[in-house]
Amino acid sequence: MKVGTDGVLLGAWVNSHKAQRILDVGTGTGLIALMLAQRNPNSQIDAVEIDAAASKQAQQNVLASNWHNRVSVYHSSLQQYQSPLPYQLIVSNPPYFVQSTKTPSQRRTQARHTDNLSPQDLLIHSCRLLSAKGQLAVILPYHEGLLFKQLAQDTYALHCHHYTQVKTMTYKPITRLLMSFGRAACAAPIVNTLVIGDKRSIGYTPEYLALTNAFYL
Repeated sequence: MKVGTDGVLLGAWVNSHKAQRILDVGTGTGLIALMLAQRNPNSQIDAVEIDAAASKQAQQNVLASNWHNRVSVYHSSLQQYQSPLPYQLIVSNPPYFVQSTKTPSQRRTQARHTDNLSPQDLLIHSCRLLSAKGQLAVILPYHEGLLFKQLAQDTYALHCHHYTQVKTMTYKPITRLLMSFGRAACAAPIVNTLVIGDKRSIGYTPEYLALTNAFYL
């Protein structure tokens, strides 16, 4: 999977300024890892990718960037990945199709379906790799996001501290949830809404442009 709006949103939205060590799970071509390297000049970013071709492309993109000395790409599944030190931030734009029709492309299916990275696996291994005060941040479709949020809290004691409801247009339903989780209980998470499109202007809302402006040419 190439560059998409979901990845751009997560890379721009997540609160990452205090994270010295960051892990990008399912990095694809390296988009989110490179965005976080751009945003955080003192952070070290590790990125894991199960697909060999995508991992190779991510490595090439990192080498061609200004942040190649702070981003490392590993061809590995999250389940097999080991780190000697915990992470203050784990980010993922994970697969989310569970029982939908598979595509003819095995690589596209792997990127979009949960066969190789279930919500449970993402949560189990995030708990394993997160520091005590670390956060997990994800973007998911609305309904899958609500299920993930409940699963994270009820089964893995990861509590939602902030979530943003994403709409393509003001009058359209919520399509995505941006969510961050931590181990500490949170009685009143931050909740807000982001609208991407605006027919009255150049196609994007001022809020979306302000969030993502640093990453578009």
